[in-house]
Amino acid sequence: MTAIPNRWYRRMVAGWDGSAAWGETQVVTAPPVRVNRFATELRSRDRSLPFAVSFALRWEGEPGVFSAAKAHLNEWAGNFSSRYCVAQAAQLDAELNAQLDRHWIREFEAGTRIVSGEARVTVDPEVLAAYTEMQTIKRRAAVERLRWETDLEELQFLRDNVFSRPDVARSYWLNRHLDKPADFAAVPFDKIAEAFAPPAGESLAVRITGVVEDFLTGLDDGQRRYLLGQLEKIFRAYDRPELANRIGGVEGGHGPESVSE
Repeated sequence: MTAIPNRWYRRMVAGWDGSAAWGETQVVTAPPVRVNRFATELRSRDRSLPFAVSFALRWEGEPGVFSAAKAHLNEWAGNFSSRYCVAQAAQLDAELNAQLDRHWIREFEAGTRIVSGEARVTVDPEVLAAYTEMQTIKRRAAVERLRWETDLEELQFLRDNVFSRPDVARSYWLNRHLDKPADFAAVPFDKIAEAFAPPAGESLAVRITGVVEDFLTGLDDGQRRYLLGQLEKIFRAYDRPELANRIGGVEGGHGPESVSE
């Protein structure tokens, strides 16, 4: 890691403070540079799977100021590491050291400074094995979920477009049972279609009405007035002013004069 320059003068002309005669050279000792090593766990993107990180910091100055800076560094490193999964330990190691060099090799309060710093990121083999197993489980679950969704879409298609239409259902059956033509007559296609058909008399308009009624039930007065106002605008946009006027006459409606054309 890059070390900041030590600006302490090691030699000065003596006598400036009255401690020696002019012309004599006096050695001035720089503040001692200390090394602090500590290990910690930093959270990963999967919070239950941590990184193992060791820091080595060379510093000088006041111990209290350094301790506060170190605590801040540890908190910052935890937030930074949470962007990475444990399989990206090498990438985190490189980025963490780059950030240390860029932002933490500097002076703090009371002449306290971090002279240089280094981080080493590792992952326990058991943690990495757990991550690998978790990813395998997630992939299997995703495949299974896709299989369920595909099966459901197929069943819905068969219900709406095949089994509810006897002529299509017959063609579908024959296409899959060309080797069993004798069984064709025994299949009750009409009864199957009746079982899958919507209830008698329930048209699309009736179903839409039921949906709107259910939706209106959960609205308060203000929301209901807003919805009715939107329906007025829709009817007028489709050149159906008579329907818009009927909406305006409903309790809570805006009335035709309140809706801009």
